Amino acid sequence: MTLVSLKKIAKDMGVTLDIKEMDFDSLLPALKTNKIDMIISGMSPTPERLKEVDFSDPYMTVQQKVVIRKADEDKFKTTNDFQGATVGAQKQTTQEALAQDELTGAKVKSLSKVTTLMLELQQKKLDAVVLEGPVADAYISQYDDLMISDVQFVNGTKQTAIAMNKGTTSLQKKCQCLSSRNKGQELTERVPRRSQ
Repeated sequence: MTLVSLKKIAKDMGVTLDIKEMDFDSLLPALKTNKIDMIISGMSPTPERLKEVDFSDPYMTVQQKVVIRKADEDKFKTTNDFQGATVGAQKQTTQEALAQDELTGAKVKSLSKVTTLMLELQQKKLDAVVLEGPVADAYISQYDDLMISDVQFVNGTKQTAIAMNKGTTSLQKKCQCLSSRNKGQELTERVPRRSQ
């Protein structure tokens, strides 16, 4: 989903677009208390979330990846290589669930911000971080000491969709139309550049 698409949704509805940066684990509570109108943040329509909110049709399918330091390339190749390793993931995400369910023997550390996870990986406080593919790609393009490992998850393919409150029919119709036109595009987190 592109910024242009979001502006079109807002224009078609006669409202002003207001983008808020929030911790991922605070998105659903903010939506349910009407502090925000929709979530476009790589959220997957899991069965648990579908009980709470409605979702558009998926606009993107992504693979989940494990980011590691290049120095550890030979150490982490499969989901069975994480015994005793500390793996980071964003709180209340599908990446957190994958780390807990599929990285055998890993100690999972859940934090609110991806930027903090990546900093801790570089500082060797974490051995790996589980991220959505596009986010992982963005980070490794900025940091020469990081790479995506060869680890393949059994349940690593996830669809992302727009979340909105139940019963918001007008908004849902607009989002359905735009999500089908924008399949394969996503607003990805801008990766802060390292100071030179």
